[in-house]
Amino acid sequence: MVGKKLAREQPQWGASPRGRRHVRPHVQKAAGRDLLKGAVLIVVVIGLLMLLGSFA
Repeated sequence: MVGKKLAREQPQWGASPRGRRHVRPHVQKAAGRDLLKGAVLIVVVIGLLMLLGSFA
């Protein structure tokens, strides 16, 4: 169920005809940093698991 205000703002639920929305530069930089941090964290965790597995 959708509220009245949201139903007025979004008449169709498909892709917007305007294409991609513009993202502000500071938001895009922060998202890129967070993505990089997550990738590094995953690599470190996998490396630690491999290191612990070699000693077991």
